[in-house]
Amino acid sequence: MLRILMPPANHPVSGFPLSANPCLKVGLTTLGQPRLSEGAQPYPSHPPPEIFISHPYPYPFAFPPPPAHIPAMDIFLATGNVHKAEEFGRMFAKARLDVRVRSAKELGGMPYVEEITGTFNGNCRLKGEALRAIAPRKAWVLADDSGLCCDALQGGPGVDSAIYAGVGATDAQNRAKLLEAMKKAPLHKRGARFECHLALLGPNQEVGKFVGQCWGKILEAEVGTEGFGYDSLFVPANEDRTFGELSAAKKDSISHRAKAFQLMAAWMRENGVA
Repeated sequence: MLRILMPPANHPVSGFPLSANPCLKVGLTTLGQPRLSEGAQPYPSHPPPEIFISHPYPYPFAFPPPPAHIPAMDIFLATGNVHKAEEFGRMFAKARLDVRVRSAKELGGMPYVEEITGTFNGNCRLKGEALRAIAPRKAWVLADDSGLCCDALQGGPGVDSAIYAGVGATDAQNRAKLLEAMKKAPLHKRGARFECHLALLGPNQEVGKFVGQCWGKILEAEVGTEGFGYDSLFVPANEDRTFGELSAAKKDSISHRAKAFQLMAAWMRENGVA
């Protein structure tokens, strides 16, 4: 005989009506009537309005979660500089672009690039092409080259900003050399700018170049402990504090890298890239 499983009164599905149950544990004929065992008494022309049965799922329903969102694109950062990677991570998050930011470490690390072009733009392109060569075929690559250009040093240290005190020099050593080089520079000669060049490479080729600049001045001594590189020596225009004193959020809104990134983000939206 057909068995309709009746949950006990204290069962979590007790009181769940037949009419609302999409997953019955009873077999139905093509006419919608339950199949009966031999010798069983048939139902009336229609089942009683309130027949309760067991349900294969807990009640309330526990449906599986929707599949995780898959970003429109992966972007690998062509840099071995942890601080730059952190800044880009914050900027991508704030811009809410539909991308997944990935590190060159996932590809075995940033390939060595001999920066021989003498320009930010040229060195940026070399870095991007080097990582593009080992990145997944459908991935995108974002390369950065940036530096500090001082009026008193005829634009120096410029493209050599990261190695101003020598290959392998620390940020502190580079800052110390800069202070020494500018110790005789008068106030009106202490103007400087940070410059950032970005190159965005698609799966097949370079698709965009973006440049940002932040003007300011160099102090005679370090102030602040935030940031990296020359941040504790540089006061941006219209500010009375160094990058080394500003919060990460504030720096991310006015820096040379932020300005270049904003141009790139606008291009990506306008062209439906992300």
